[in-house]
Amino acid sequence: NKLFLPNEQLAASRTLNEAAAVSVATALERKPQWVSVNPIKVWRTSANVTAYRNLLVERDDGASKDAQLTYMIESKFPVTTAVWSGNKSMHFVCALTEDIGFEDFVEVRRRLDIIFPSADKKMKDPARLTRSPEGTNEKTNGVQELVILDRKVSPDRLASWLARYDDRIRLHDERLAKLAEEQAARNASGELSQAS
Repeated sequence: NKLFLPNEQLAASRTLNEAAAVSVATALERKPQWVSVNPIKVWRTSANVTAYRNLLVERDDGASKDAQLTYMIESKFPVTTAVWSGNKSMHFVCALTEDIGFEDFVEVRRRLDIIFPSADKKMKDPARLTRSPEGTNEKTNGVQELVILDRKVSPDRLASWLARYDDRIRLHDERLAKLAEEQAARNASGELSQAS
């Protein structure tokens, strides 16, 4: 188990509707289809996340299993685990050695969305479910296969990897700022014309 500490709880379920927190030991016994990407307490909601340590990138864009894996390997994203969904997507998790807190989690997720534009945008949710190895995909009865199992990643190593994309992120942020300025100018000119 690379994602959770022995004393933590997580959601571990056979369906998307189950959301109660269970111990790591119980989760391992269940062989669930789904697990929460980060530890939780009581019930699976973003407000109940107890540590912001794991970052999920799910590709579900029609690319083959091999193409998705090759893309992530070539990006050099520091992957701790990769699980094939048994259908059409890979679930890549970067498990950090320590909690980075909510604010840093949000910023890293924002950057990952820019770096991986074809990734599922719902991955921003720190309590999001991810596929669990050895589960069975409910749509295809395909086995959810553990494809990569590597070590946890230090926040410094992740920061170094993210820094490779600083120019892309800066350009993205500048485009957004320009669009916001243009929209504000349009709104202001519309208000002026309505006032006269």
